[in-house]
Amino acid sequence: KNAVVTKPIQPGYSRKTLTTPTALNLGVIQPTTSFYDPAQWVVDGFTITDIEQDGGPRVQNIASILSLSLNTGAVWMLMQMGGGQIDQKGINDWYGYMTNHFRLGQVTGVEQGYEARGYVPVPDMNDPSIDLTYAETAFGQGVTLTALQEAAAFSSVINGGTYYKPTLVERTIKPNGSVVVNHSKIEETNTVSAKTGQEMIPLLENVVTTYFHEGYSFMNFSPNYMVGGKTGTAQIASPAGGYYPNTYNGTYVGFVGGDEPQYVIVVFNNKPTVPGYAGALAGQPVFAALAHMLINDSYVTPKT
Repeated sequence: KNAVVTKPIQPGYSRKTLTTPTALNLGVIQPTTSFYDPAQWVVDGFTITDIEQDGGPRVQNIASILSLSLNTGAVWMLMQMGGGQIDQKGINDWYGYMTNHFRLGQVTGVEQGYEARGYVPVPDMNDPSIDLTYAETAFGQGVTLTALQEAAAFSSVINGGTYYKPTLVERTIKPNGSVVVNHSKIEETNTVSAKTGQEMIPLLENVVTTYFHEGYSFMNFSPNYMVGGKTGTAQIASPAGGYYPNTYNGTYVGFVGGDEPQYVIVVFNNKPTVPGYAGALAGQPVFAALAHMLINDSYVTPKT
């Protein structure tokens, strides 16, 4: 079994790479939008908070939602989908993007066995905890997906809205020597607009720059290349209910290119042993090593 397609997990904070373009595409936020972040929301009697480096209640913006990984910011974006609160309209819109636009909750059809569908909760408005469930999905909990599903969905954002069916086969050579090229199959043509895709690129480049300035030296990339991405630290669900304490998965979703993105890289680390946030200290270094390798080995065309 290939865990890239057989092992869905809750992606954690990297989910904001899909929540943000959804809100942008719906027109309920702009890349420069700012808002007052209370640093916590109470939803269905449960308190959703941010991690400690958020700085407490203050004005935030879309860039800081991503660079500071604000759970409250992701919930705020879901609220904007509903006109200012978590409601049926916002929940249905977000569900529609997850399942219809980004094709989560279904197999990709890649040439691998035992592919998992993952899980997207159905928006049952009679469920007394549906608001909390969907607040969690906005920042990557309460929903599961595979690394390949994440890569395919994120690729469709960064390329401006085209969802290609993932494949491992470039071409087939028949016994008589003839070659059949496996052309990429387009599954969706408007997951987001080209404008939204272009807006996401500098927002995610800013995240990489922020981490470098915070002391993550391996996130230093030449200005001749575009590199963007987002860390994710995800709690792990316990079969007994709730989440395991102090046990996390680390994820990273990002891209590398020159004048335009050429590669998408998705990293899932299962229960990494690191002295801090799993996304930043486990997923991010793997992404950086792969991105540097692609650049250093001339697989990426530099900016003109």
